Amino acid sequence: MKSEKQTVLCPWPAGPEAVTGRHPLCLMCDVVDRAPPASALAADGLPPAVRMPLRAGVRLFEQGTVAHAVYVVQSGIVKETLRDDDSGECIARLVMRGGVAGIGGLSGPHPHSGQVIHPGYACRIPMARFEKVLAEHPGALPRLYADGRQAIADADRIISEMCHGPARARLARALLYLRSTLAPGEALRLKRADLAQLMALNPTSVARLLGEFRRDGLLEQQGRYCVAIDTARLRELAHAEA
Repeated sequence: MKSEKQTVLCPWPAGPEAVTGRHPLCLMCDVVDRAPPASALAADGLPPAVRMPLRAGVRLFEQGTVAHAVYVVQSGIVKETLRDDDSGECIARLVMRGGVAGIGGLSGPHPHSGQVIHPGYACRIPMARFEKVLAEHPGALPRLYADGRQAIADADRIISEMCHGPARARLARALLYLRSTLAPGEALRLKRADLAQLMALNPTSVARLLGEFRRDGLLEQQGRYCVAIDTARLRELAHAEA
């Protein structure tokens, strides 16, 4: 990444229900290595929106805390988790390209925690600027409503597809789901703990399943990255054991 700041227009491919072009909440952002200090202000006196890297493992917000910003995800994957007294944390939704992480904090404390599981980029929009955008550009509201509906759909999909059925079928669905969000040829960062939270299994079971999939030629791994999957066979597995 270049050391000097640039002003860029965050590009936005239209999603299934998105308007054509960039996300209306994706602003003119400074490219920076990290979020600016809380005291930093733009020319209009509000905290600036920034296009920032999403580094794997970084926690963006915590359940029960006041929301300070929302994150329009351009690339990468952010998991939103819910604390569970029995298993620690479970994944409530996955926010991928086209989604807004932290949207649940708009009406009160964050209902989930947010953590990056696959690296990418996002536009971080402070709440004060977010509110100004909505006030000045009411056309952004329909997309915001769509983002809210998508958050519910994401949670429903995880429950229906990843948390029920034979474990091999659930892993096949999870790999297909995660891989579909990435650019062609991009390796998927896999962490057993993330898959365990997604599939409602323990990490030991996930490790055993990944070993079986490697031996069966269903996926190829290099370290923590899945560099290739056999899409056709995984689809058969996902449906055959549904």
